[in-house]
Amino acid sequence: RYLTNCGISKERASHLIATLRRDGGTEITSCEAGLARIEQCIAQRLAACAPGDKGRRVKAFFGPTGVGKTTTIAKLASLYALENKVQVGLVTLDTYRIAAVEQLKTYARIIGVPLEVASDNATLKKSLQRLAAKDVIFIDTPGKNCRDDQYLQGLKQCFTLDLPVEANLLLSMTSSEETLKELGKRFDAVAYDRIILTKVDECPRAGFVYNLIDRLGKPVSYMTNGQNVPFDIKKASPATMARLIVRNTVH
Repeated sequence: RYLTNCGISKERASHLIATLRRDGGTEITSCEAGLARIEQCIAQRLAACAPGDKGRRVKAFFGPTGVGKTTTIAKLASLYALENKVQVGLVTLDTYRIAAVEQLKTYARIIGVPLEVASDNATLKKSLQRLAAKDVIFIDTPGKNCRDDQYLQGLKQCFTLDLPVEANLLLSMTSSEETLKELGKRFDAVAYDRIILTKVDECPRAGFVYNLIDRLGKPVSYMTNGQNVPFDIKKASPATMARLIVRNTVH
C-alpha cells in the first residue's frame, strides 16, 4: 500500500516485493526495514541502466515549453565552469522568443562564458566551430508543442552534425505520469540519451518516476529542485533516485 500510495504502479510494487522474497537476506521485521530494502532494490535496478560513459562534449537539451531548459542549462554551465573548472560554451537555437535569448545572455555574462545564437543546422555548425576550443558546449533548443511533428523533425535535422551529441530530454515533475510518458515517446524522434527531471520540489508524489524510467528505458542524469542558479540541481545517482521514489526527498 505504501509503494502504490507513492505512485509506483501495483504491478511494479508487487514485483519489488517478490524480488525481496526471492533474494532472502535478513528478516524484515518492520515497514521501515522493508522500505530500506526496497530502496536498495530500486537503486540496484537503476544502476543497471545507468550510463557507463561520462557523456559527450556537446550536450543538447530538449523539452516542452516551460519545462525549465534555459535555467537548467545555466545551472549546469555554472557547475562546469565554476566548480569543475572546465571551459564552457553556450549555444541557443531558441530564436523564437527574444526573452529566452536575453535570459541566456544574462546568465552567460554572469558566469563568464561565450554565447552563440544559431537558427538552423548551418549556423549551428558555424557556432560549434567558433567554440571548438571549449571543453563542453551546451545547446539550448526552443520549447514548442511536442505534438507538432514538423517541430520535432526540425530539431532532428538541426543535429545532423559531424560530431556526436548527447541529447537530454527535460521533463517536469509537475506534469502527470501519462503526459510524461507521451512526451518521452514523442521525443524519441530526436533519439535522446538521458532524462533530466525538473521541478522535483513541486511534486507531491514522486514514485511514478519509477514507472516512467521503466517504461522509457532511459537513465536520469540530473534533478532540479528550485530556481536558484547554480545551486538547485543535483546529480541523479541510483541511490538518490531510489530515495526520491520511495521517500519523496533527495536529502
